[in-house]
Amino acid sequence: MPPKIDTEVEKQLKALWKAIGDIEKRLKFVEDRGKVLADSLTSPKDLEKLMDVHIDKMVREQKDTMKATERRMEIQEKLYGAQEKQWKKEAEKLSKEGEKQAKEAMKEFEKQRLDARLTTLEAIVAKLGK
Repeated sequence: MPPKIDTEVEKQLKALWKAIGDIEKRLKFVEDRGKVLADSLTSPKDLEKLMDVHIDKMVREQKDTMKATERRMEIQEKLYGAQEKQWKKEAEKLSKEGEKQAKEAMKEFEKQRLDARLTTLEAIVAKLGK
């Protein structure tokens, strides 16, 4: 026959098991929420920070499980994609600025050319007037 457990101790054990279950549920929810938030990141800096966090976690655990490796690779790909988008935006911005400067230079050149023609015409008119 098993020994009798005090009802007060039994109540405390049940409360502890319930608390552990609640904590496990909250932990799972927080982990899932963290994954959703991480998947919504697009900034290269934020993705780099997230990558550092995962690397630090892997070092601490000293286990490179398949899931951790896959997750790291997903984040790495996302980081490269975000960096590529940023580089394309910067290249497009520089290209537009270069085109704008080229247009301005052409306008200035055309203005100088017209000014030179006007000066020449004024000189011819001045000669004819004498």
